[in-house]
Amino acid sequence: MSFSEGGTYTVAYDADGKLLVSSRFQGSGWTPLRKYDPVTGSTSTLGSVRQDTMLAASANHSVIAVAESNISSGPVGTYRTGDSSYRSAFDTYAFVFEVAASRDGSQLAIPTYLGTYIEDPALIVPSIGTYAGPAPIGAAYSPVKDSIYLPFSQSSYVAEYDTTTGLEVKRYQVDGTFDWIGNHAFNEGRIKVAADGSYFFVTLDSGVYFQSLTPVPEPEAYLMLVAGLGLVGIRTRRKQK
Repeated sequence: MSFSEGGTYTVAYDADGKLLVSSRFQGSGWTPLRKYDPVTGSTSTLGSVRQDTMLAASANHSVIAVAESNISSGPVGTYRTGDSSYRSAFDTYAFVFEVAASRDGSQLAIPTYLGTYIEDPALIVPSIGTYAGPAPIGAAYSPVKDSIYLPFSQSSYVAEYDTTTGLEVKRYQVDGTFDWIGNHAFNEGRIKVAADGSYFFVTLDSGVYFQSLTPVPEPEAYLMLVAGLGLVGIRTRRKQK
C-alpha cells in the first residue's frame, strides 16, 4: 500500500482477464490505479488517480471507464484492454462519483450535480437532468441494445433513454424515492443491468429493487382464450338461472 492508502474501493475486469483496482485514502489525496494479473499474481501501477475513483467496464470489457472522485475538476477517462498506463482524458468541471460505459465502450455516461454528461469521442454535453433538481444519480447501459437506465433523484422512477437519439423512451416506477446522494457512490441509486439485459437492479434505502426488462408476449391465441373463458362464464351463469 502507498502512503495513507485506505484499502480497495472499486474493481473491474478487462477483456484479458486483468483486474483494475482503485483505492480509498485516509484523508484527501491521490492513490495508485493498479492492474492485477490473477494468473501470475503480479501487479503494475498504471497511474495516479483521486481517492474513491469509480471504475465501470463495458459489457465486452474492452473499455473501463474511470471517474475520479472528490475533486472539483471531475477528471474522467478510459482504460483500454492492454494499456500499460493511464491518465484522465478530460475534465467535467463538476464533482463526479459514478460512471458507466456503453456495451462497446464507445460512449460514457457521467452523473454530476449539474446533470449527466453523455460523452463520445466528439462531444461532451450535460444533457440529462436539472441542475440542483431531478437528475440521475447512477447509470447503467444495456449490454444488448442501445439503451441506458438512469435513476433520478427527487423521484420514484428509473428512466430508460435511447443512446442514439438521447430521448427518454420509458419510465419504471420503483418502491421508494431516490434522494440526492451528495456526490458519493454506493448509496441509493447504484444500478446494474443483468449480463443478458433481462433485468436491472437498483439500490434504495429499503433494499434492492429489481425490474424485468423482458417484454411479456400477448399472442392472439392468449387473447382468444381469455375471450373464450368469458363466454364460458356467461353460459354457466345462464344455466344456473
